[in-house]
Amino acid sequence: MLLKNNLYSLKGVLALLFFYGFSHSVLRLLASGNLGENDPLSALRTQSFNHLWVSGGAPFDFAVFFLSEIFGPGAFIFQILRYGLLGLSLIFVFLSARHLTKSSFWALLSVEAYALIYQISWRFHEGFTYPLIAMLAVSALFYSFLRIERERSFFNIVLALFFCVFGALTGIWFFAFLLSLVFGLLFVSLKGKRTLLIIISFGLILGFWLLFQASFFENNNVEGQGVFYGASKAGLKILAYFSPLLPILFVIFGISLKNGIEKKVHQYSSWLLYSSLGAAFGMICISAFLKDAPFSEHALMPLFFLTPLWLMDLIRRLRPKEWQIKCFVGLCLVLMMVAFLGRAANLFVLDPVCKRCYFGIPYKVLAEEIKSDLHFQRADNVISPSTRLTGNLYAFWPQKSFLLPHEPLAEATLFIWPETFSNAEITAWFSGKNIPHEQAVKLVNIARPIKIDWSHLWRKTGYRQSVWKAVLIEANY
Repeated sequence: MLLKNNLYSLKGVLALLFFYGFSHSVLRLLASGNLGENDPLSALRTQSFNHLWVSGGAPFDFAVFFLSEIFGPGAFIFQILRYGLLGLSLIFVFLSARHLTKSSFWALLSVEAYALIYQISWRFHEGFTYPLIAMLAVSALFYSFLRIERERSFFNIVLALFFCVFGALTGIWFFAFLLSLVFGLLFVSLKGKRTLLIIISFGLILGFWLLFQASFFENNNVEGQGVFYGASKAGLKILAYFSPLLPILFVIFGISLKNGIEKKVHQYSSWLLYSSLGAAFGMICISAFLKDAPFSEHALMPLFFLTPLWLMDLIRRLRPKEWQIKCFVGLCLVLMMVAFLGRAANLFVLDPVCKRCYFGIPYKVLAEEIKSDLHFQRADNVISPSTRLTGNLYAFWPQKSFLLPHEPLAEATLFIWPETFSNAEITAWFSGKNIPHEQAVKLVNIARPIKIDWSHLWRKTGYRQSVWKAVLIEANY
């Protein structure tokens, strides 16, 4: 019987996650050394400890900095971080699910369910690296609370406090989860005391809204859309986040609803999970009532990261047939393979399979071309209005100091920009750096165009070109 297999262990999950991360990392590095969608800015903010400190030093940036010190800058360290953080998060998910369901098999299914969430199984590979550190904090904190339920030892309490402090450094979405977890703890402790529970719930929701009022929702309000607009928009985004997981679960296991839900449930941990997720959903909807829903689906990743645990526990309590479970496992494996092959096509075939094809842009050849120019070699600094450009150049030319677009110009600075920027835009950018207009126009006119051919597995080199312009600014204006 499938459910009686003894292979579903922590070691097995570790091996599965390692193979998943290793195969995707090798695929990515073989295809391109370019950085992912959100990685160039992290690379720029972690060039040195001074850059890291000035930028605010989020935990993710600290991790990038220390790995850069060991392995050097480039795409390799972001692959380590991307799949390492996801793997650690899912290990905590497995441990929490095993505690919740009392079954290693159902804990493994909970981990597999993440393969059916589009934001994690597809978009995650090239973008949205920052939510990973918050996802790790969320899953680790929840598991530490389950450990406290099992044994209220000094170590478990300190562990929970550590993950609270660690999570607090990851951003506002961890605070949202923490509020929902506090609601869950109060719900479990105060069941029956409904008046007090309602007061506390209202206070938590109001506190969450006030927290967002000051920062996250600033300048994002949509005027005149009606009070239900934001809540409906938030609900649709939550549903979009869980696609195609929710419809697949309904199609495969919906027939088991006639069996009824098993009433016996592990009291504390189950209610803690259910009430926490319910509070998270309530906070999102009520905040959206008040201030629209400007967040995107990937921003919900930390807050609702544990939802597959609840879904798979609910499926388990429906007592599904073995053929349904086999169908679910098979579909997870098929979709993981399809995603892998689709990503390989994206990386190696490039257009028309991919849309923007950031990973195909020849940044490495561009860096070599600039380094071979004796005039440009005199530059001590490099700056561009495009952080994607400078972040990728830094990965291939770490000997230079790369400035962020808002930083003031220094002497001997190489200014480079993609041809997609118009002369008027670049002239205005120069003027914003206190360069006289006449001099700005001159710099734009004397800039050297650099054309780099794209390479391909079977197409002729040069089937597509990228063009940049570069000029050395030697005076300090």
